[in-house]
Amino acid sequence: MAAMALMVCLVYSCNFAQETDLKPGKDRWSIKTSIPDHQVRKTIALIDLLKLPAPVENYNRNQYNENRIADSVKLNGKYYREGDIITTFGYIHLVALEKDEKKSDGDYHIQILPGKEWTDSCLIIEVPYPEFVKNDSGLKDSVSKARNFVNETILKGHDFNTKGKAITPAIYVKITGQLFFDGIHLNSGTLRGKHDKKTNRPMHSYTCWEIHPVISFEQVKN
Repeated sequence: MAAMALMVCLVYSCNFAQETDLKPGKDRWSIKTSIPDHQVRKTIALIDLLKLPAPVENYNRNQYNENRIADSVKLNGKYYREGDIITTFGYIHLVALEKDEKKSDGDYHIQILPGKEWTDSCLIIEVPYPEFVKNDSGLKDSVSKARNFVNETILKGHDFNTKGKAITPAIYVKITGQLFFDGIHLNSGTLRGKHDKKTNRPMHSYTCWEIHPVISFEQVKN
């Protein structure tokens, strides 16, 4: 038992070491690490999230870097807008740490699908590094708990990296967080999404919509 406890401690220490010496990101950073004061809460199916149209045709980096996109989009008779606090359900298939050569960002990058099987077309959700959440102790506490959930329930103490760790079997969760449009990727022409590094199985994201920041996870039965 003592040896097992030591092993778990060492693994968690390794995960903690990955999260040190980080630097805040730049693109839309104040939006990614905050939620609106006056929150609109909605529930939406993941398959509908993957179909949401873009709120703008051409993304203006200067216009939206410090401001949420005000234009709403309509799907199935309902309206959605960046900044809505949404709840959805899906299977977590991959977890990665966003950390480039400049040691920036530190988000937990997670890819979710409507089904149990690994396939293409995922939604990306992100959990910020808590120390980058400023002037909102409630949100900081929420993202801390969300990251703990990932470490303890999803990764179960195992290490992960910037390339991504496939989660097998996938874990079904209830997810709540801010609807966020990562418009910097809108006209890039580059497919998003990380691969399973062991098998190189692709899992692209074809939408710039994300849940970012995630403020809560709950494992549920399906």
